[in-house]
Amino acid sequence: MVNIRDGNNGLACNASSTGLNTDPLLPNGLTSISPLYFGQNPSRAFSASTSSQPQPQFVGHVNILNQQQGDVLVPEYTTRANMVNIALERRARYEYSTEASIATPVGYTLSDLSIRFDNLNNQWQLASGRYHYQGGVIYLDLQLTVYVTEEAENKPRCGNLILAHEMSHVRDEQVIVNVDLPARLLTHPAIMSDFKAPINTGDFGRRIRGSGDGSGSELEQSIQRIVWIYMSSDKASELHRDHPQHGANVLSCLQV
Repeated sequence: MVNIRDGNNGLACNASSTGLNTDPLLPNGLTSISPLYFGQNPSRAFSASTSSQPQPQFVGHVNILNQQQGDVLVPEYTTRANMVNIALERRARYEYSTEASIATPVGYTLSDLSIRFDNLNNQWQLASGRYHYQGGVIYLDLQLTVYVTEEAENKPRCGNLILAHEMSHVRDEQVIVNVDLPARLLTHPAIMSDFKAPINTGDFGRRIRGSGDGSGSELEQSIQRIVWIYMSSDKASELHRDHPQHGANVLSCLQV
């Protein structure tokens, strides 16, 4: 996200508690994530080996909803006010808050994470009234839509500056979803607890099955709100701290 405030790319980073026990090993994050990538990116499956307990294999999967012209992504042009609303809706969806100003965004990449079991019915075996995890793939599905202010639609140089900033976020988010997040989940006690002990049939629907493939489950919610949102936000915060000139450059371009 590119925010313009007093001529700078101004983002304050602080996140309140989600109510789900945030990851103590990661600093609290700030605001939106801006992930996307072009072309084919080979999926990497992460699993922890043990002789006694099957381990999940987390595989990142990215779906970009924007159209592309060749290798160039075509952003969705919209108003700054609409980008604010999109950001606020996302914030409410994942129950996090920040001190970041989103009063005047000129670029925003909406990222939404969900999970799905490759074959949930085969991956969980019912025995003696409890479900036992049998191993297998769990996809971490990241859906992305990139927005750019309509003010830049007829100013290609300004639009390119905004998109270049978003692409920096994108490369970071690609690594998070395909490498960092899968590896982190395998060492996270709150996440792995669902795979290490059998689950009663009365709890299985809300904890694991969700809408049928794991989406909408408490497991998905935990991955989203305890781990992913803070990893992504922390990386976005780092980019903004390292490149405060991005916002100023965009503002100067739009004012010409």
